[in-house]
Order: sequence, then C-alpha cells, then structure tokens
Amino acid sequence: MPALTTSLMPKDTFLNRDFILLSQGQLVNQAGTQIALAATAFWLKQATESASLLGLMSAISALPLLLLSPLGGAVADRWSRRNILIACDLLCGVVSCALALLLRSHSSHLAALTAGLFLGNLLLSSAIAFTGPALNALIPSLVAVTRIGAAMAFAQASGFLAMILGQFLGGLLLTHYLPAILYWVDAGTYFASAAAESLVRADAPLTHPIPTSQPTNHGSPPRSGIFHDIREGFSYVWRRRGMRALLLAAIPLN
Repeated sequence: MPALTTSLMPKDTFLNRDFILLSQGQLVNQAGTQIALAATAFWLKQATESASLLGLMSAISALPLLLLSPLGGAVADRWSRRNILIACDLLCGVVSCALALLLRSHSSHLAALTAGLFLGNLLLSSAIAFTGPALNALIPSLVAVTRIGAAMAFAQASGFLAMILGQFLGGLLLTHYLPAILYWVDAGTYFASAAAESLVRADAPLTHPIPTSQPTNHGSPPRSGIFHDIREGFSYVWRRRGMRALLLAAIPLN
C-alpha cells in the first residue's frame, strides 16, 4: 500500500507522510503477530492436547511485558526510537523464520519443539516490551503538538483493527495451511514493517525529560543511569494522584 503524500493532506491533520508510514508498518506487523498467535495456539492444541500449556504460554508471554516495559521506556528516552523499532522488527522477523523452520522440521521430539516454541514466543514478547514504549514516544515527534491526541487515538484504534484482522486471517489461513506457513507470513509482516519504519524521517530526541530533584546549573537534569531513570519514572507517576489512580486501576484490569 503506497504512503499518502503530505500534499494531499490538510496542514492541521496528523496524517503526514512519516506518521502514515509508521502506522502502515505497525498495522501490518500487529496483524502478523495475531496470525502467529493463532498458529501457536493451534499447534499446541493439536500436538499436546493440553489446555494447561496454552495457559502457561500466555503467562510466559506476558512476563516480559510486565518486567521489561519500564526498561524499554528508559531505552526509548536515550536512543533513536525509530532505530529501536527497526531493530526489534528485524529480530522478530528472524525469530518468526526460526519458528517456521522449527515447526516444519517434522521432529519427533515433542518436548524440544514445545520448548523451542516457548523460547521463540518469549523473545517475541520481549521485543514488544521495547517497541511499545518506543512507538508511543515516537508518535508525538511526528505530528504537531495540537494533533498528538488525535494521532495517539488513531494509533490505538489501528491496533484494535490489526488485532481483529489478524485473528480473522489467522483462523482463515489455518483452514488451508499448516502453522509453519503462518509464521512465514508473520516474518514477512515484520520485515515489511521494518522497511516502512526505515523511511520515517523524523525522530526527535526526548523533549520533555522527567524532572529530577538535582538540576544542573543550566536547568537541565543531569545524565544518569537507565535504572535511575526507571526509578524516577515510577516516582514521577506515583507523586501525581491522577496518574497513580490510573496505574492502580490498570493493574487488575490487565
């Protein structure tokens, strides 16, 4: 799908070239992720007949998001968000290719195949823990300040659309193809997303750093370690009543 040119867009819209390229890539790779999840569930169900393994897979896949997302946010504040997205998409593409080859190996060692599938999904989930914060931090640098809210809402809606489309396509493809084929499709979506992200030009550095209690003489926060930044981030959220309430509400909902 070709990117729309900025000349066709009103000046006050968030739908500029770079944002569209980023959104296209994310829509494709998020749909691919859902397709791969369908392949994983189908293979585990067929190979093991174990509902417990399906639940364990979901739990293990959620752990990196819980444990690594704060680290992903700190990394996104220090390095190019666009490059983080590209690197993670390339990594996910390679992992998906490896999983496709694994499922096509016709190995009789069910335990080894299952362990490989668990490890692959753990790596994919770990990458998502870095792409989420990088994506949310990159979008505001691609649009005008007055359009950030609309752009973030559009990104969230696109994510839900990708989930619906991916699950539908995953189920449809499984009626005709083996799960390994779905992992090849997933790998292709990651590589396509990385290609789209590589064309994004804007990648502003962190413009609103978290205030610290020890400003320098120039009024800017001192350089600190990543784990110090994570602690500052949690402290920043916890000191603000509304953000603290939102965090406490999100935990049980998730």
